[in-house]
Amino acid sequence: MALVVAAVLAPLLVVSPRPAAACTCLERTEGELAAQADVVFTGTALTRREVGVATTPAPALPGHVEWTFAVEGVTKGAVAGAHQDVRTGPNSAACGFEFQVGARYLVYATRQDGGLTTGLCSGTRLAAAVSTTVAPPTTGGPVSR
Repeated sequence: MALVVAAVLAPLLVVSPRPAAACTCLERTEGELAAQADVVFTGTALTRREVGVATTPAPALPGHVEWTFAVEGVTKGAVAGAHQDVRTGPNSAACGFEFQVGARYLVYATRQDGGLTTGLCSGTRLAAAVSTTVAPPTTGGPVSR
């Protein structure tokens, strides 16, 4: 009898694949995204470099991808200069942002481990998707009542 129970339970003891981790982002306002970022800048993605990213299936640490940007303008914080490196996860399951070489982005980044890091939930997006609506200037003249 014990042999039958063992034969029935044995397949259940085999290590089954772990469920895939997915990145889930909370909705936040533009003000909340900016408040949580240490640095916000507009720039063009120039180069991509994988650091410690496994080329074979798990189990392995995911590593990160380091992108270099040509900085066009800074909205918050300070960048290293005309070029800024930013780290992100290796894929969207690791909350990594998928940049494209040559595309312009509005990058929301936090300082982490001596560098800048961004991801899917940071607010980073294509610069083309950035609103360009500007409030009309005030004239500074007399106000009619």
